[in-house]
Amino acid sequence: MKTRTNISWIQAILISCIACAASVLLCVGMRPQSLPGALLFLLSPLPLIIAGLSYNALVAALAALIGCLALSFVQNPALPLMYGLVAGLPSWLICAGAANYQNKDSKITPGHVVFGIACYVCILIISATAIIVPDHSNLANYLSEMIKESFKIQGETNTLSNFDEKDANVISIFARVLPHMSAISFFVMLVSSSYLGAKIALMSSLLRQDWLDFRVLKMPVLAFISILIALPLNLAPGYIGLGGEIFILLLSLCFMLQGLAVLHFKVAKSIYWRWLILVSWSAIIIFGFIGLGFTLIGLADFIFDFRKLRRSSTTSPNQLEL
Repeated sequence: MKTRTNISWIQAILISCIACAASVLLCVGMRPQSLPGALLFLLSPLPLIIAGLSYNALVAALAALIGCLALSFVQNPALPLMYGLVAGLPSWLICAGAANYQNKDSKITPGHVVFGIACYVCILIISATAIIVPDHSNLANYLSEMIKESFKIQGETNTLSNFDEKDANVISIFARVLPHMSAISFFVMLVSSSYLGAKIALMSSLLRQDWLDFRVLKMPVLAFISILIALPLNLAPGYIGLGGEIFILLLSLCFMLQGLAVLHFKVAKSIYWRWLILVSWSAIIIFGFIGLGFTLIGLADFIFDFRKLRRSSTTSPNQLEL
C-alpha cells in the first residue's frame, strides 16, 4: 500500500492535530445516550485511521498522543486512558498492519487485521472488567446497579425503589449480556472505521491502492485454531469463561464477515448484485440470527476455499478475476 510519507514534521503535527480534534469530538463531545450521538461515537477512530492510512501510521499515533494529552486537562482522570485504549492505540495498530500489507515479504492480510481487532477487543473488555470488579461473582450485581444509576441520571426514575420485579428481571438479563454487547459494539466500531477510512483515503487519492477489498477478506489459520481453543474455555468459571464466551462471539463475527465476503465475491457479476447485498446486510441487521448462516458459510469457505484465492506479490485484490 503506497501512501504519502514524504511530509515534514510540521505537516505531520498539523494533520495529527486536525485528526485528533475530530476524533476527540466524536468520542467525548457527543451525547452517547442519543442514537445519533452513539453512532458518531462509534466513528471516533475514523479520523485517526484516515490520517494514518493517508500519510503514515505514526501520524495516527501522534494524533492519539495529542488527544490523550489534551484530555488530561479534563477533570475525569480516566478519560485520557479510555480514549487511548478505545480509539488511539487500535487506530495506530490497524494503520501499522495496513502499511505492511503490500510488502512483498509480509504475511499480514486484512483478515489478520480483523482477527487482531477481535483479539484486542476481547483482551481489553475482560481486562477492564476484571480491574473494575475483581470478584466475578459480584459482576452481575455491579452491572445491575450501574444500569439503574444510568436510568436515574437520564431521569427515567427518581429513586431506585421505583423498579418493580419485572424491571429488575429485565435489568438483570441486560447486565449479564452487557460485556458481550460492549464487545460487539467495540468490534463494529473498529472494523467499520477501518473500512470507511480506507475507502475515504482511496477516494481522496491519498491512498493509491485499495487496502481492504471486502470481496477477498479471509481469516487466517490462527482464527480457526482460536475457535477450537476458546470452546473449552467457554465452560470455565469466572473471567476465563466470560473471556471464552466473548472471544467465540467475536470470532463468529469475523467468520460472518468472511461469509458476507463470499457473497460479495460471487454476486459481483450479477446485474442485481446491489439488491442482493442490500437485502443480505439488512436481514442481518434486522434479524440477527441470519448472521449465523453467514458464519457457517465463512467457516465452510475457510475449509473449502470457495473463492480459490491466491495472493501474489504482483496481483492486488482489485486485479483478481471474479
